[in-house]
Amino acid sequence: MSSINLQSFENKEVAEYTYKDIHLDLKPNQNISDFGLHREANTTDIEESRDQSAIKNSIFNIFNTVPGEKLLNPTFGADLKRYLFEPMTKNVAESIGEVIKFSIERFEPRVTIVKIQVGMNHSANEYNITLILEIPTLNNKKTVMSGRLTSNGYEMI
Repeated sequence: MSSINLQSFENKEVAEYTYKDIHLDLKPNQNISDFGLHREANTTDIEESRDQSAIKNSIFNIFNTVPGEKLLNPTFGADLKRYLFEPMTKNVAESIGEVIKFSIERFEPRVTIVKIQVGMNHSANEYNITLILEIPTLNNKKTVMSGRLTSNGYEMI
């Protein structure tokens, strides 16, 4: 019996990170040289994030995506913007918290929610959102994610 050795599947280098993601807004990476062909090794044209930053990027995308917007995954997204046109009440803030909890549990299995806090800022007509998350695969590292829900959507602070 003969065997086939596929060396391309072997892990030759251990990564320094667990998670890696790209930013969906496709803004250029800051490491790119203005001189065209000559740039630093291992740079990309698209900005990327790793580990905690990759998870924050993923949650940012969940919060700012409207279900039906992703053709191949029509249920993806939380559509938090829809709450901006409702009266600013405690019930609406609680609804936002419930949608955040459901969306993170459904679309971001890498984290465990420790606390969700949704506060109202009547003068600026926005909601302040604070998440405390644990990331079990990164040794239960806790991360705090703060942002606000404005007319532009969810923005990280």
